[in-house]
Amino acid sequence: NNGSKLSVSFKEVDCRALRIVSQKLSLADGGPQYALQLVETEIMGMSSKKNIPAPPEKKPESDDNESDTESDTESDTEPKPDKDGYNNIAPSSKIEAESPTWAVQYHPGNLTDKKIDATGYEFYTSAYEDKADTQKTITFIFDKTYKVREITLYAREIAGKYSGIPENFTIEVWNGSKWITVANKKGYKNTKESLNVSFGA
Repeated sequence: NNGSKLSVSFKEVDCRALRIVSQKLSLADGGPQYALQLVETEIMGMSSKKNIPAPPEKKPESDDNESDTESDTESDTEPKPDKDGYNNIAPSSKIEAESPTWAVQYHPGNLTDKKIDATGYEFYTSAYEDKADTQKTITFIFDKTYKVREITLYAREIAGKYSGIPENFTIEVWNGSKWITVANKKGYKNTKESLNVSFGA
């Protein structure tokens, strides 16, 4: 069951990393608490001639639960580029995201394992929060510079209801010196229907 997905398109940009930053979370597992939960992510990009340095590595404090995950999803059958030459580059990225100790099986690596099952157990979750307006971030650091123009987020499904994609969030890219916002989504509702939204195209 591929469930509900949100594809966010934006003006093509050269970058070395991309991150999802939530400003308002949706209910987790139908409530009553909130979390950032995704079954899968896809980032459409193509090689760039630019050489943008990666963002500074995050140095987690001893009392947090940040996780750095190297994707290990290479397969003999890599996806073919679309008609414009773009591929899903998410599986080859390094992921920085909060990984709660009570749910180690729901680690960031599930974001790019190419297994899209909205009702299954191979998904990513942040820690649960009592307040929706808690910021959560998922960062994808690429192995080189890419031209990027779209990200797709896949929601979870529980008893016929969808959850996980933040209600308010931004998509930001690293241009070599700072993070810049390329998309700003507000008021997203996790529904059965796919919702495609374009920004800056």
